[in-house]
Amino acid sequence: MGWSIPDTLDAWYLVAGADEVRGRVRPFAVGGLQGAVARTSEGLVALDAVCPHMGADLRLGTVDRGRIVCPLHGMGFAADGRCDRRGVPSARTVPVGEACGAVFVHPGAAPGPLPSCERWPDQAFVWSSARAFRVPVPWRTVLVNAFDLHHLDAVHHRALVSPPVFENPAPDRLRMRYATRVVGSGLSDRLTRLLATDQVDLWLTSIGGPVMTVEVDLGRTRTAAVVGVVPDGEGTWLRLAVGVPQGFGGALRARIARWLYVTFLRQDIPVLQGVELEPHSDLPEDEPVQRLLAFLDERAAV
Repeated sequence: MGWSIPDTLDAWYLVAGADEVRGRVRPFAVGGLQGAVARTSEGLVALDAVCPHMGADLRLGTVDRGRIVCPLHGMGFAADGRCDRRGVPSARTVPVGEACGAVFVHPGAAPGPLPSCERWPDQAFVWSSARAFRVPVPWRTVLVNAFDLHHLDAVHHRALVSPPVFENPAPDRLRMRYATRVVGSGLSDRLTRLLATDQVDLWLTSIGGPVMTVEVDLGRTRTAAVVGVVPDGEGTWLRLAVGVPQGFGGALRARIARWLYVTFLRQDIPVLQGVELEPHSDLPEDEPVQRLLAFLDERAAV
């Protein structure tokens, strides 16, 4: 269960931070789809990488007047794929959207709702995106590790203080709610403990499979994050954007929260390398993993 899923699902993929596409072209790769995305004066544009004129690589293009401009012949392509030169075919468009400080593309033709953070619908956040980094771990292992509460104590020095509660707020979403207490003594542990009153209440939601949202109530403040995984051979590209409530010092607080999230994620990398994950345990602690695998199997069948 969970290992027959293909590398590309019918789901949204996080390909860039919202601040990374402003006025410039960013390349992306999702499965066999190679593309280019940019924020222009007319909004987001996402196109297949192959220029329909003579096959140039639009990922090397520039942005001008609401269009992605081909680097070879200077022809511009708008969000609907149409070229500004008569007689040139339209470029293939890719569904694209922005939410939670991040930009998402969808490899399918009929995408569902964009990923969203739902715990505090009336709360406005300041977002900060982290630079993408590649981990030498298969993407399925990364996803399973996120739902593996059993490893929190050994790797992250977090003690589980309430059992997980599961819900499916939508057909493409699996949510797990739980609470932990920080018991470590590292720098990130001490900083998290300063922000938390007694425990850390967390909502972890898998959206379609490749995207997760993490919404955390620390007591003294709140944070939200959206994390995206993109398969890359035997490794995985990780991207994330982290948000904090608007207010004094919001940009600085968002960068501090981003550092905490990235530090937390990087603690897993050394212990996951070389793992041949075969989750078939009947331990009660492994219920979250089994629920995730069943969810991924359902998503693969869509």
